[in-house]
Amino acid sequence: TISQAQENSFSISGQYRVRPELRHGYRTLATDSANAAFFIGQRARLIFDYKKDKITTKISIQDSRTWGDEEQKKDNAGLQVNELWLQLALSKEFALKMGRQELNYDDQRLLGNSDWGSTTISHDALLLKYENKEQQLQWHIGGAFNQSGEPLFGTNYPLKNYKVLGLAWLKKEINVKHSISAIAIANGLN
Repeated sequence: TISQAQENSFSISGQYRVRPELRHGYRTLATDSANAAFFIGQRARLIFDYKKDKITTKISIQDSRTWGDEEQKKDNAGLQVNELWLQLALSKEFALKMGRQELNYDDQRLLGNSDWGSTTISHDALLLKYENKEQQLQWHIGGAFNQSGEPLFGTNYPLKNYKVLGLAWLKKEINVKHSISAIAIANGLN
C-alpha cells in the first residue's frame, strides 16, 4: 500500500563493483588473427533514501568507468545521476512518482535496469501508481518525453534512445506462489 510511511527514515548506502572481462568473439565472431581484449570496469554508487509522511525520495549517484580509459592529466567528467526521484502519496492507494528512475517490471526482460552492465538504464519519467494490498493488485501507468537540449524550435531528437515512452503495467497476485501480469509499452522514435 502506498499510504503514509509508518516511520520516517533516512539511509545512506553505497555500492562498489569491479568487473574484469576477457573478450574474444563477443558480439561478433573473432577471426583467426584477432587478439583477445582484456579490461577492468568498475561502478561506484552513493545512494540516499528518504521517507517522511507522504514523501519518498531516492538519489543514486554513480561513477562508471574502465580502468585507464582517460588520460591521467585530462579532466573528463565521469559522474552520472543514476536515480533522482520523488514519490508523493496522493491517497492510501495512489502515488505519483517523478524524476530519473529505474523501471523494473516482472522478470525485467521487457523493461528493466540491465544491472549486469556497468551503467544501468534509468528513465526521466512520470508514473501514476495504484497499489491495493488487500486485493493484491498493482497498476502503474506512465511515460517519458526526451529532448537532447532546450531548443527554441522543434523537437528533433538525434540520440539513439526513444523519443517518447508510454507504459501500462498490471499485476494481480493469485496466491503466495502465483501471479499474473500484463505490460504494454509504446516506444516512439524520432
